[in-house]
Amino acid sequence: MTKCDYLFLLVGRNPLPNYVVTHHLMGEGEAGQVVLLYSGHTQPLGELLQKRLIEDFKVKTEIREIPAVGSGAIKKRITDIVRSLAIPKDAIVNLNYTGGTKPMAVHVYRALESAFDNQITFSYLNAQDLYLYTDNGPDEGSQFTNNTSNATCLHLSLAKLAALHGYDVIVDGNARKEPTNLDLATAVCHINQNETGQAAWLKWRQEEFLQDKLPDPNIYQPLREFTNTLEKLCEGSPTPEKVAQLLGHKQLNQCGKWFNSDWLEDVVLATVQSLKSRINFTDDQIMAGLKLKPQADLKLKDSRDFESDVLIVKGFQVFLISCIANSNQKPQETKKHLFEAYVRARQLGGDEARTAVVCLLNNSDAVEMEIKRDWLPVGGIRVFGRDHLDKLATHLNRWIAQA
Repeated sequence: MTKCDYLFLLVGRNPLPNYVVTHHLMGEGEAGQVVLLYSGHTQPLGELLQKRLIEDFKVKTEIREIPAVGSGAIKKRITDIVRSLAIPKDAIVNLNYTGGTKPMAVHVYRALESAFDNQITFSYLNAQDLYLYTDNGPDEGSQFTNNTSNATCLHLSLAKLAALHGYDVIVDGNARKEPTNLDLATAVCHINQNETGQAAWLKWRQEEFLQDKLPDPNIYQPLREFTNTLEKLCEGSPTPEKVAQLLGHKQLNQCGKWFNSDWLEDVVLATVQSLKSRINFTDDQIMAGLKLKPQADLKLKDSRDFESDVLIVKGFQVFLISCIANSNQKPQETKKHLFEAYVRARQLGGDEARTAVVCLLNNSDAVEMEIKRDWLPVGGIRVFGRDHLDKLATHLNRWIAQA
């Protein structure tokens, strides 16, 4: 796809599409210029995007305000902006109209078309298939933008994705790129794949665990794999203190969060890590227990703290997986978790983001169909239940590869 000399972008709520487009149409260190067009309340977002484009792509970037509505007012403002830029007649000019409002897109399109005649091309990044579409000119057609095996693909780290939205990554004891203890998490997962094991696990969690006691293998027969793993990891003599140390704590009662839900996060994280070579992830694109905090100096409107169970970036596309290890989980609660995860995923990844839940439901396929029927969400959502756990790698690989 031909690089352009001048790239006009419309600033909207999500900066990611404009960032991706700049990568493909300008490239790092190009001699051209990006012109960000914003209206009113999107000025802070435009200024943040301007900062990121300058720092990350080393490209000259200007930001200009235009009216949010009104054909005549927008056309006059665009005419003034074009005149001030003194763009050479032989320059390659592109308007990408993915961002902004519909009135902005329509009226800026028409105004620039009038100003440049055949000198300008128009493009759009489609969130559903991740293709960059060009409406006219020699490059008319489409180009897939997220082929992670292609050297031209944009690879966004979680830290860079967070910074693009005005967030800092909070590194605490729960944020991790590797499972806390995969052997133990795998044993717990196997136990919870049948109702007998799940019932025994819940009974121990609600009774002996609260008394700082490990399960007696003679009483809790269905937990035999768990107790055997403890024996192995503690060299034949497991104690509450030794088990706590395996999970990074001093006392067993401090490990409640891990035994409640983080074991499933660890299983999912390890499963995703095993797919790196197949789907071309990098270590800085995967994390469990990620926490983001709005950068204090930016004061972006409506920004709030962000937490996720397992977050993945494939190229520039966000995948968020919510993990629910509650054995008494009701379908309605699963829907609530998925909706919350869906909102958070779009908060970082926009319309291109994908969301899934990994849980212990027996009827996950029926719940997924009901959610899709009721929500009609744009973009892929999945509900992986107990019957998916045995071949979770296969299911996650298919979901991510086909998203």
